[in-house]
Amino acid sequence: MADIQFNLRIPEELKDKIKDAASQSGRSINAEAQMRLEESFNEKKFSELDLNLAVNGYLNGFFAGSAAAYKSRIDAITSEHGEVPKNEKDRLFLEVLKILHSQYEDELMKVNERKIAIKR
Repeated sequence: MADIQFNLRIPEELKDKIKDAASQSGRSINAEAQMRLEESFNEKKFSELDLNLAVNGYLNGFFAGSAAAYKSRIDAITSEHGEVPKNEKDRLFLEVLKILHSQYEDELMKVNERKIAIKR
């Protein structure tokens, strides 16, 4: 396939980015621009493993962060009101937080077990 010349107007900032990338990769500006243009036509395919690992990573972060937030709130309430708050509303709220914390910890454990199974 013969190369043809293709004139293209681009913003100066984009040319500077291409020039910097070309310098870092050891390619000419033309070769860098051509490679990046060709890559834009390549279909990105993710394997089922990639997808599972990505979802697992997200769920791990979500459940770990949520569990930590509930634990922090539980600690704040118990340090202020003791293990069994005198106020009924605070007692119920604390119980709900403990249940939610436990559920999120259980889900986090399941996600981590699934991650180990995925990597096998």
